[in-house]
Order: sequence, then structure tokens, then C-alpha cells
Amino acid sequence: MLKAIYPDRDCRKGLARLVCDITNGHLPEEAKQYLLPSHLVAVPKPNTVSSIRPISMGEIFYRLAALHAVSAVKDAAAKILAPIQFGVGIPSGCEQAVHRLQHQLTRTKPFQLAGIAVDFKNAFNERTRNDMLNELYKHPELKPIWRVLDWAYSNPSTLWIRDDKNEMIQPASLSSSEGARQGDPLGAILFALSVKPFYDEAVKSDPTETVGAVAFLDDCTLLGLPDMNLIRAFLKLKEKALAGGLSINLSKTKFLW
Repeated sequence: MLKAIYPDRDCRKGLARLVCDITNGHLPEEAKQYLLPSHLVAVPKPNTVSSIRPISMGEIFYRLAALHAVSAVKDAAAKILAPIQFGVGIPSGCEQAVHRLQHQLTRTKPFQLAGIAVDFKNAFNERTRNDMLNELYKHPELKPIWRVLDWAYSNPSTLWIRDDKNEMIQPASLSSSEGARQGDPLGAILFALSVKPFYDEAVKSDPTETVGAVAFLDDCTLLGLPDMNLIRAFLKLKEKALAGGLSINLSKTKFLW
């Protein structure tokens, strides 16, 4: 869609102006109904009979502006979230997190570590937007994205679905009102900032300073000696997360040894 209009000089100028207006939060409230809705698609979960996973596809011009905004703050966000979070601003962050975990859990000297891989239920959708934005505004380094996120998250946004006739409809009771908007390039930064205090508190709860953590967004693994300090760090993470609206799925949480 963008490649089709990009060769035209006037279209490029208009596109640049639109991206700037979205990023700076200069568009009127009425524009939200065109730029913020998402189209929901129900995808069956693997190995299940009746469970579905709702996939949300956002509007392309907002996503373009959000990607532009991410490029302006990704390095600053990575520094804020270090050393635990590998899911924002770090090239090949997933691979780096996996290799670090593998190294920490397989070495035997000076001592062998254990891990607790934590699984949160529906993590991105359960954090309250007020909490997410409050954490964002604590960091002046991220000021370039304050306006666009305030514009995009200050009100619920519309969700569209297809009915049995394959026509797009907008149910009155269906909207995106909590958590990071699915498919939003800025959602990872918002979520990672909002759970950083949980991860930090869990690590700091260990007086011996032997507990650490490696996280890729909502996938957090606590590392430490296989003793009660590691268990207490897990319980602290569970406590802080629950106070912030997140619950841990114990059936998918693993002890690694």
C-alpha cells in the first residue's frame, strides 16, 4: 500500500506530514476513529478443540508513525530497561537472552544455578493503561514518544470483526481499553516499562544478591542458587505482578535445573 504511493512526490510529502502529525499528537480527536481501530481475527490455538487466539491487525498509517517513533527512542529505552530486559532496543535480543540463560544454567563453576521460567496469563492485555503511561512519563529520555502514546492510549479504541456474512461490524461492547494495543510497534516499550518494577523488586528481594533475571518482554526467568532465596524472589514477583493486574500461570511456569 505504501510502496504504491511512495514514488509520487506529493504523496511522499503528505505521508511525511501525516507521520509527523501522528507522532506529535497534533491530529484532532475525530481522527482516532480512522487511525486507531483494529481488525480482530479469531485463530484456533494449536492442539485445542475450542480455544481461540484473537489476532489484531492495526491501521497501517498509525503503525508507520509508531515505527518512526520507536526508532527515535529504542537506544534510550534499552538503557533504561537494562540489564534484565532484552525485548526492547537490543539487536537479536531474543537470541541474546536464550544464550545468556543457556550459559548461566549449564555452567557448574563456581556453582550451579537454577531457574524459574515465569509465564503470565494474557500479559499484554492485563496491565492497566494508567500504570503503563505513568511509568512512561517517569523517563524524560522517552519524551519523543509521550505525545503519540497519549494520543493513542488516552481513550479506548474500536475493534472490528466480521459477522457470519463476512461483513465488517463494530460491536458496541467491544473495544481495546486496557493493556498494550496488539500489533502496536510502541506496545513492547510500554509493556516492558510497566513490568520493569516487578522484575527489579524480585531481584532486589534477595539479600545475598545471588538472584538475577533475564527477560524477553513478558517471558521472565529468575536465576539463582536452588534455595529459598530464589523461591522468595519468585513469590515477590508473583506478589508485585498480582498488584499490577497480572497473574502467573503456574501450569506453564517451569523450574529449570
